[in-house]
Amino acid sequence: MTVYAFGACRLDAGARELTVDGARVHLEPQVFDVLTYLVAHRDRMIPRAELLDAVWGNQFVTDSALASRVKSARAAIGDDGAAQAMIRTERGRGYRFVGAVETAFSPRWQPTGSLPPPRAPLVGRVCDLDALDGLLGKHRVVTITGPGGAGKSTLALEVARRAGTEVAFVALAPARDGTDVVRAVAEATGVEGAGDLAALVGALGSRRLLLVLDNCEHLLDESATVVDALLDGVAGLRILVTSREPFGVDGEAVHALGSLGADAATLFVQRAAAATGRSITATDPAVVDLCLRLDGLPLAIELAAAQLRHLTLDDLLGRLDDRLGILVGGRPRAGGRHATLARTIEWSYDLLSPTSRDLFERLGVFPAGFDLAAVEALHDDAVTLLADLVAKSLVVHEGRYRLLETIRLFAWQRLDAGRRADTTERVRRHVVARTAALPRAHAWLSATLAARTRDDLDNVRLAFDESLARHRFADAVDLLVGLSTVWRNAVSYAEGLRWVADLRGRDLAPRDRLWLHIVEADLGLGSGDPRLMADAAAAAEALAPAVDDPAAAVIATVYRSLSQFSQPDRAVAGLTAAAGRAHEAGEPDLHRLARAFRAVVLQVSGQRDRVSAELVDLLTPVTDGYDRYICIWAAWVDALVDRDGPALLRWMDRQAENIHGSGLRENWVMLFCYALAHVAAGSGYLPHLARARHRAESEGRNADADCVLALAYAAACRDDPERAAELLGACGGGLFHDTANFIHYAVIRDRVVRPMLPAGTFDAAYDRGAALEVAAVLAELGRFR
Repeated sequence: MTVYAFGACRLDAGARELTVDGARVHLEPQVFDVLTYLVAHRDRMIPRAELLDAVWGNQFVTDSALASRVKSARAAIGDDGAAQAMIRTERGRGYRFVGAVETAFSPRWQPTGSLPPPRAPLVGRVCDLDALDGLLGKHRVVTITGPGGAGKSTLALEVARRAGTEVAFVALAPARDGTDVVRAVAEATGVEGAGDLAALVGALGSRRLLLVLDNCEHLLDESATVVDALLDGVAGLRILVTSREPFGVDGEAVHALGSLGADAATLFVQRAAAATGRSITATDPAVVDLCLRLDGLPLAIELAAAQLRHLTLDDLLGRLDDRLGILVGGRPRAGGRHATLARTIEWSYDLLSPTSRDLFERLGVFPAGFDLAAVEALHDDAVTLLADLVAKSLVVHEGRYRLLETIRLFAWQRLDAGRRADTTERVRRHVVARTAALPRAHAWLSATLAARTRDDLDNVRLAFDESLARHRFADAVDLLVGLSTVWRNAVSYAEGLRWVADLRGRDLAPRDRLWLHIVEADLGLGSGDPRLMADAAAAAEALAPAVDDPAAAVIATVYRSLSQFSQPDRAVAGLTAAAGRAHEAGEPDLHRLARAFRAVVLQVSGQRDRVSAELVDLLTPVTDGYDRYICIWAAWVDALVDRDGPALLRWMDRQAENIHGSGLRENWVMLFCYALAHVAAGSGYLPHLARARHRAESEGRNADADCVLALAYAAACRDDPERAAELLGACGGGLFHDTANFIHYAVIRDRVVRPMLPAGTFDAAYDRGAALEVAAVLAELGRFR
């Protein structure tokens, strides 16, 4: 995430935090968003309309409301409307941020379960909030029950914001089975790579955490199994659940959420004002009557308020009188309020034109969010129809589009089997086409594609499953290849290995099987499984001559060469051959990738005289892909040998800029490399190392051996080579949790520490260290943990 510094102010976009002279300044969410947008786009004047769209989306907001938020932003940063030293008003046009700004990338990491900012203040629910605070103080699992649209999720988020502890939010609406529930919890808590429930429980270990499980009603038994295991295995865990009915697990406290009561009219008035700009009073008898007829359910009220864009209040009441009633049927044990909400949604649905109605029903196929391009794959007039659905509050637009789950289920149920199959196939073809638009080698390298694919991950998973079901195995392999950089960036390989296993026994064409072996070798390299990498790379290289795919043949040779890392001459020869073939095939990115890996092997084997000149050429890549990442890493390894702290920090900053610029995220290995850079720079490295270790643990990894490796490098940098050798001996038998750290270990041992000591002295110190326990070494640094 980007951090902006201007004057005495520091604006952290990721943490949503503004500090002035080091003191945190509270800002309303919309004021923060206005300020951040202006600072981020300081290179130009921002028209009022653009700023309104960026902050409020499709809500109606007056210019005076915007001016008020700008005034608040100015006050927060010590500016004012007269001086306009920071925020300048371009009269009649918009605003421009004119202050001098410096930017940096925050090392702060946020798991996928970070709480989303509130879209609007919570209306009412004061008693519910107090009751839930009390229940969570006495019970480890609390379930908020109630009908769809009662505001369970909104209330749970507000409780979580007040919790004063680490929180992870898990949206379970897209989940289809128990495996999906485990995966969703793992992703939300940052436990990358936890492939089963036992691994998840072990990874969460001693964390103190409030886990919010949202929309569990469709997987009650599966979710209950996960909840039971988490409660038994994670002592510091509390769980807040939203569901239409309780789990029934031991120790569960249930809070039944009813209507808003008198606050319903306040909610209607606020939403109506946002939709129309007109003023309505909460005491208007028509408003009170309307809210009573809608059972005080927030979603029903919001849907009704949206209709005031084209209906009068009297018209609205008249239509409710004519059309609103109890919907008979539906899910067993559904209460009356649920049926009433369903009827309210149906009433909004009946107001749609036939073409809007058709698109609305088809949108029920998407398991989570979607973008405009995906909708365009379903209908020729997608832009107009989607805008109509957003305006009627049937579709939410928050960067991406989505249907609230209750509404999505309503749409899904009205889609007949024929159109459901047709829509699913259209979504599948769209997702595949986006990945297949690039040649496979380019998709395999591309960070930009990976970032876009990560944002659309639920739809990619749908497309992969459907491709398998329809025996479209080439399409499934395209999707597998397109996700390679996602798994690589997250240092998370469990899902990739499952996909490989799903494809391994299928009747694949030779080219598809070649790419399956390549991805499997890639997964082996990243996960630190040299045997898997070697076997898959050998299979790929053996198959390559029979397939007309020169790029795939190059990558196969790269991985085969990397599997011979312990035989540097053979590895260098193989990578040299791979670079030559890439050049002949017109694949400059693969040419750079092979040369960068060769530079690393040469560095590890002590042939640095062959590296320096080549690095200069390698560090001018034009892409944002995997090759650029490895080129920067190769230069960083070179500086690691020289113990050149400033250079190491510069390369890590460049790597962070590279990663963030493509839309990807820092992983724990990057944080570890930052820590090593601070070691060489002589700055306080322990906090950085602790942060990397914490990230590794949150991703389900024990990084103790890696941390002792960093301590060995620190000893070498302070010219204590015997202690460095001892520490290398201590961690030499440990398990490093990323392939990169095996290479870092070899570089530090053979290129940094060994040359500092006579051979006998090094061996004796190394042997002494081998008797040390890694845990005992770290225990000496009590403040480290």
